[in-house]
Amino acid sequence: MGQVLETKTIQVRNDPEEIDEAVQFYGLFFWEYKDTQITNYKNTTYSSYGDVIVGETEHTNYATITFTRNKLMPHYDEIVALEEKLKENDSLRRQIIEIPEMRLQIVARLSIAIAVVIGLGCLFMSSLKAFGAVVAIIGFAVGFFAIKAQKKNDIKRTELTNTLNANPTKEEIIQQARLLNAEVLSEMRG
Repeated sequence: MGQVLETKTIQVRNDPEEIDEAVQFYGLFFWEYKDTQITNYKNTTYSSYGDVIVGETEHTNYATITFTRNKLMPHYDEIVALEEKLKENDSLRRQIIEIPEMRLQIVARLSIAIAVVIGLGCLFMSSLKAFGAVVAIIGFAVGFFAIKAQKKNDIKRTELTNTLNANPTKEEIIQQARLLNAEVLSEMRG
């Protein structure tokens, strides 16, 4: 069997356990470990407090792991499809998290309540009737758009969650990868 290699690099904390976990995990998808490069990054920032200058140094220490994989191996497309499903699940989880959690309905209710109180209060004062009407309109508008935005966020969150729930879990994908590993190794041994 010929070889057409592809390369992947990832970064993890420079922790032997985390590096080993990454190598084991990517090995399930037939990524072969090639090497690890450790990067030590030092950044110093200075702050001035009157006549005193204080330096703060931040140390970042991470490992860049390089893998290769043969694109001509048996069941390559199935293996890549499993990896893509994992990436899709991670992307869906990130999108769900990024949807604003702010309860816009609270903002809406407060806006409407304030508008009603100020608006009604101003209706009884002849010189402030126009102001009261404007405040009421603005309050109702803010409330309306806050409710509309919250409903849109809720619909988006529900759609993403339903898509994620319809996908196989990470554990199921890993199990499929293990079964595929056994099949590929069996075929390669002939």
